[in-house]
Amino acid sequence: MEPATEQMVPNNTTDILGIQIPQLTCAEALERVKPLVAERRSAIAYFINAHCANLACSDPSYRELLNQADLLLNDGTGVGWAARRQGQPFPENNCGTDFIPMLCDQTRSEGYSFFLLGSQEGVPEKAAEIWCKKYPGLKIAGTHHGYIDDDPKLEDQVIRQINDAGTDVLLVAMGMPKQEQWIHENRERLNVGISFAVGALFDFTSGALPRAPQWMLDRGWEWLYRLAAEPRRLWRRYIIGNPLFITRVLRAHRKAGER
Repeated sequence: MEPATEQMVPNNTTDILGIQIPQLTCAEALERVKPLVAERRSAIAYFINAHCANLACSDPSYRELLNQADLLLNDGTGVGWAARRQGQPFPENNCGTDFIPMLCDQTRSEGYSFFLLGSQEGVPEKAAEIWCKKYPGLKIAGTHHGYIDDDPKLEDQVIRQINDAGTDVLLVAMGMPKQEQWIHENRERLNVGISFAVGALFDFTSGALPRAPQWMLDRGWEWLYRLAAEPRRLWRRYIIGNPLFITRVLRAHRKAGER
């Protein structure tokens, strides 16, 4: 289960603050997943948004970890704006909250099994129940809450559960950067097709967190809705993080123009 090498990175990528994100439509990204699952080498996929890019700027080892993934997908208006600023706009916004349900829908007939790991106890179970009703025939390999890394015995038990279930797609919802680091650190122990880091996906799906109305999603204002819903938890990410991301992108663009 070797990580992606530099030669495996496609040429049509956009550099967002040192993170190499492929230029993919949603349909193309979905097609990329299938051979990775078939290879059964614990492939890794991450969604890159502005918050993720900010974390990577503060921690070069995290940025390196991201670039070693088998599949990176652009997520959100922030990285979309940054790509347009460089004259390399992404063809679509591959938001994880929309992409994963589409993956569930398109692969259920192929018998893919999904394991949901993360969030509070009861949340992944509720998300799995909702998906199974929405996508008849969807196979759920198992579910477990995400508070396992402080208990080595429990972590070992959950990893055995994931492997014994023959999981094709592992969804890990632990928040950034914890979820990406957990997947990276445990890659050699996981016998799955592919692992996705999915953030608050289970919370949105289960209704534990409300998602922005469609008109806000269409205008790229989901971040504003999330900030209003959870100001104490998210103020730093958006009130400080968004201007910081913009400043970093503009500075990187200026430096690139000076070369």
